[in-house]
Amino acid sequence: MYPFILEILSDEDKIQVIEAWELREICLQPLQLALESRARKLGHTALAGIQTMFKDERFRSSMETSDEDKWLPSQVLTVLAGAHSLAEDLQIEVMKLLLNMTVTASWCTSAKTIIKIAQIFFSHIHLGTNSLLKSLYMKCQDTNILLVKSSLLHG
Repeated sequence: MYPFILEILSDEDKIQVIEAWELREICLQPLQLALESRARKLGHTALAGIQTMFKDERFRSSMETSDEDKWLPSQVLTVLAGAHSLAEDLQIEVMKLLLNMTVTASWCTSAKTIIKIAQIFFSHIHLGTNSLLKSLYMKCQDTNILLVKSSLLHG
């Protein structure tokens, strides 16, 4: 469906011409479709793709556009906005991704981004099942994120 994406990513000349936000938009579209399909295997692949984008320099720009919605964190958060309807194991992976975004200074560059992360995070907690909350608590113990543990216990 999107074979041109591999062509773009493998061609240095094309990558030099296209803006980072445009490249992210092109690559995030099939990942969003994979998440929306609610197929577990596709969902895991999509989340792995998003995590890869965070590490890949081709998706970063030293000068982002003035439109905050085209910044990497905002684009990813748009893809993850409907993730509360995913299977529990995928929701946990989304939560881990959100937590990683929160504690990485380069991904939380504005108050708007932090608010979006909090909205998605709390929609998962509000709509989640008890087993999801317990699983999330256990994952938070693994990563020693005390703030999340505290909000889950007292919320």
